[in-house]
Amino acid sequence: MKRTISFLILVLLFSFNGMSQKGKPVTPQDSVILEALKFAPKQEKKAILKVYKKADAKTKEVLYNALVNPSPKVPANLSGDSLFDKAIRHFPKDAKKNIGKIYKKADAKTKEALLASLITPTKEVKYQNEQDATVYKELKKLPKDAQNQLLRIYEKSDPTTKALLYNSIVGKPKKLNPKINADSLFQKKVAHIPNPMKKELTRLYQNSDRETKEQLVIALSMPTCSRADLISNYEKNRVQIEKLKKEFNSIVPNGYILSIAFNPACEIINTPAGIDIKIFRAEQNQKMGLIKEAYNLDLKSRELIEILKIIEWSDDMLMNIKNNLDKVNCFSIENGEFTTIGFAKNGLTTYAYKLAESRIRPEEQQKFTNGCNLMFYKENVILEAIGEAGGNPCFSN
Repeated sequence: MKRTISFLILVLLFSFNGMSQKGKPVTPQDSVILEALKFAPKQEKKAILKVYKKADAKTKEVLYNALVNPSPKVPANLSGDSLFDKAIRHFPKDAKKNIGKIYKKADAKTKEALLASLITPTKEVKYQNEQDATVYKELKKLPKDAQNQLLRIYEKSDPTTKALLYNSIVGKPKKLNPKINADSLFQKKVAHIPNPMKKELTRLYQNSDRETKEQLVIALSMPTCSRADLISNYEKNRVQIEKLKKEFNSIVPNGYILSIAFNPACEIINTPAGIDIKIFRAEQNQKMGLIKEAYNLDLKSRELIEILKIIEWSDDMLMNIKNNLDKVNCFSIENGEFTTIGFAKNGLTTYAYKLAESRIRPEEQQKFTNGCNLMFYKENVILEAIGEAGGNPCFSN
C-alpha cells in the first residue's frame, strides 16, 4: 500500500504540471477517493488530495481507478507498452505527456499497476440517493462551466433547495407567464434562503440567459410539502379520509380502476385548473390495461363528460368527490388494491396516503418501508412519494 501511495504522489505531482491552477468543484468521486485514502499516512493523504482536486477530469479518472481498484492485473495476452499508448491516445495533451513520462521511468510492477488503472472500467459511484444520481447524470449533458456551477450549488444546498434545483435540472421545461417579471419574482423567492446559498443562486441567475433564468424562477416557485405535513393532515382529517376512501370505492364499478386528479390553476406558468383522469380495466384490483386517459380537462368539457360515461358517472358524482377531497386538503384519488389519496405536491412529486382495506399485519409492515418512496405509518396507512417524470422519487428529508 505504501509503495502504491508513494507512486501515486509522484504521478499526481507530475500530472499537475501544466494543469489549470484554478480548483475544480468537488465531484461525487471525491467521497470514494477519501474512503480509499482512509488508512494512508496523514501527510501523504493531504498531498494527494491537494493535487487531486486540481487535476483535469481525465487524469482524475485514471487516478480514481488506481486508488479504488487496488493491484489490478493486466490480461497476460496483452502487450504492455502498445496497450499503454492506445489507452492514453485520447487524453488531453498535458495529461498524456505527464503520465507517459512516469510510465517510461517506472519499473515493471509499477507499469502494470498504472496500465491496469487505465484499462479497468471506473467503478460505479454510489450516490446518496436516486435524486442525486439523476442530477449528476443530467448535468453531464450541460456545457462544462454551467455543469460545474450548478453542481457546486446543488451539493451545498439544503434538502428543500436541492429538491427545487432537481426539478429545474431534471423536470420538463415550462414557460413562465409573460405577465410575470422574472427578476422581481426571483428576488422574492430567494429572500428566505440563507447565505451563502442565496449568494450562489443569485450569481448563477445573473450569469444565465433568459430561458435559464425563467426555469430557475419556476423551480423556486414550485409547491413544497414535507412528510410531517402529510402526517399532520392525516391526523386532523383521518375520519373524513377513511370515509372518502369507502365512498369512492363504492361508486367505482367492478372491473375498473379510476384515477382522478384535480389540478389547481398556476399563475406562475399560466395554466388553468383542470382534471387528469385515467380509467383501467381491472381484475382482482390489479390494473390489466388502460381504457382511457386525458389531462388538464375543463370540468365542463365534452371530452370529460364522454369519459365519465364509461363508468356511468354523472357530473354531480364527480363534483361530490372533488368537494370531499377539498374538505381533507387533498387533490387526487385512485382505487385498487390500495386506495391512494394525493395530499400535496413537493415540486413534481405527489405526497400521498396509500390506504389498505384493513390493518396491515406486523409481518407485512416492513415491506412498506424502503427508505425512499414508501413508509408504513400506522394501522392501514402507508405514506407514499409518487414521482412524476422529472420528479424526485423519494421523500425529501
